[in-house]
Amino acid sequence: MIGRTEIIAIEQAEPRPEEMVSNMEQLDVLRVNGIELMPAKYARYVDPCHGFHGIQTRWLSGPKTTSYHLALEAGRNLFQAAAAADRNFTPAKVVVYHSGGSTPDQIYSSCANRLQEDLGTPSDLAEARDISKGCGSLTDALIVVDRCLRCIAEDDNLQPGQTLYGAVIGGEAIGDLANEPNSIHYLLWGCGGIGLGVRFTVGQRDRGIIRVRTRSLGAYAYLTESYGIGTSPEYYGQRPNSIMGRGGVYAQEVQKLVVGTIAPALEQFVRDCGLDPAAPDLVLCGHNPTYNGAKDFGVAAGFNRDQVISVADVYANTSSVGAFANYRHGRKTGQIRSGCHVFIVGYGAGFDYQFIHYREP
Repeated sequence: MIGRTEIIAIEQAEPRPEEMVSNMEQLDVLRVNGIELMPAKYARYVDPCHGFHGIQTRWLSGPKTTSYHLALEAGRNLFQAAAAADRNFTPAKVVVYHSGGSTPDQIYSSCANRLQEDLGTPSDLAEARDISKGCGSLTDALIVVDRCLRCIAEDDNLQPGQTLYGAVIGGEAIGDLANEPNSIHYLLWGCGGIGLGVRFTVGQRDRGIIRVRTRSLGAYAYLTESYGIGTSPEYYGQRPNSIMGRGGVYAQEVQKLVVGTIAPALEQFVRDCGLDPAAPDLVLCGHNPTYNGAKDFGVAAGFNRDQVISVADVYANTSSVGAFANYRHGRKTGQIRSGCHVFIVGYGAGFDYQFIHYREP
């Protein structure tokens, strides 16, 4: 069905100031656990001009705050903002819920299923499902929500001007529950929650989601199998991420894949959309491996460094939440304006990637 899928509102779970943790505080924990850095590296990581690959702080929400708590808070904030942005919006009109991420509380029931109930959508109305693609889960969720809304509109024979609503909501407790306080990786992760309210309107496809591309890179599945998450007997007794990147080898291979394969694929996608990545009305809201990593990826894909929006300096790597945290920041600060071409990008466990060309309404 031809029409416009647009993000009418985007909100997050709000960090408590006392739960924002600096690099120095993280390094103190590592020191207690026997991880001592060389003085020059320690000085660099606590330097405001450098940080840990550009990361300065992160939100550690505490062991009693799960990924679902973060998703639910983001969802409640989202629905308030969506009702303010669109007077026709109500929870009872949301027909598709999608969630997912790297740190689900449980496999069953799905986060999306619980959100549908707790956010007030009747149980006989909405679809609900989780996407399991690690850091790319929520970008993939938006792609699938777009496709679901178009199919529902086609099946229900909606007419021009009629609308449907969907929601993409997720939380990541990766800063706490899946972190590793005896490795330098402890500086990498942060917690976060994000929610997007989506409206599909039958008619022209001139704004909102214009084009998408998602590809599986199954030959590289072994890179993320190393994370040690699942029910395989080999993971018994393992803390998630405790075997991630043995000796840093996989981390190096992931970086080569991201820069050498995914970044060129993104540049080609942008050009297939008839655009130049370096054009001034384009911005990139991608995954936040680190702050510097997000910027370097954009440059490798042909964007100028200042076109790449990243909040990883403040929130660190929040896995699937990162790309939309970047987008929210761009809207709030005015860097993303009406007519702007936004490229929302996810990549991660699978291995796979998701590219979304979004024209800001």
